[in-house]
Amino acid sequence: MADEIKSPQAKEQAPNPSKTGWTAAEAPAPSQGQAGEFLPSISPDMTIQPLDDIAVSDTVHLGEPIIQMKNIVKTFYIGEPNELQILHGIDLTVRRGEFVAVVGQSGAGKSTLMNIIGVLDKPTEGDYILDGVDVAKAKDRELSSIRNDKIGFVFQTFNLIPRTTALKNVELPMLYAGISRGERMRRAKELMALVGMEDRMSHQPNELSGGQKQRVAIARAMSNDPAIILADEPTGALDSATGRMIMDLFHQLHREQGKTIVLITHSNELAAETQRIVTISDGRIVSERKGMA
Repeated sequence: MADEIKSPQAKEQAPNPSKTGWTAAEAPAPSQGQAGEFLPSISPDMTIQPLDDIAVSDTVHLGEPIIQMKNIVKTFYIGEPNELQILHGIDLTVRRGEFVAVVGQSGAGKSTLMNIIGVLDKPTEGDYILDGVDVAKAKDRELSSIRNDKIGFVFQTFNLIPRTTALKNVELPMLYAGISRGERMRRAKELMALVGMEDRMSHQPNELSGGQKQRVAIARAMSNDPAIILADEPTGALDSATGRMIMDLFHQLHREQGKTIVLITHSNELAAETQRIVTISDGRIVSERKGMA
């Protein structure tokens, strides 16, 4: 079986404090981009204002390791005739404030690795320290808290809750975190303004364009001021102009607020915009190189 195994897609549901409410989206088939092909530097086409309670710096300084993976192995159907190993000893370190791309073709192991980075799945073997927490030793309730508090997820299919306003979608992770209603609303409004969506707060997802949905999803990912933004093919369902806007938004969040961002993509062009490009093939990291950021 050539394709990697992916975690089942979670159904959208009412808030449950023991669950995150969303899982990884399926990645599309790769386009045939040329390796080493770089996009020119493009000025952001939207204005994003930093939140009052977040320090802003023109220069991003990398800090201590926030993701530390050593010899990560993931095997499915253990002990069965169809036993399948997807990840074969992954070593990966990401430092606080770094913008990293994990790039590879469909079936390379990107989504399996993303699920482990995002604590949506556990490795079969190996060590994973996430922001000082040993994931292997963490209890289920602690893992749920890690997903909600330390990681902001942005998926290709947006994963917004239907029949719920954009503002309420942004509030959702804060509801899981037990933040008061007034504070949830205050911060959600600031975040909607941050991504240029202050005039769409009362709109439901079916009333928004793809780019607007993704900006709401990014605001939601930022709601608990996570240590890491984990983006899985965030421009895959968007046209090129809208995808450009979303990438500009990630660059501003990284540059102005020092956010650690891990971008999972099949696109060498998008990967080239980050600080470091990690290429994965057949469940192994085959190269690392500096990006243009």
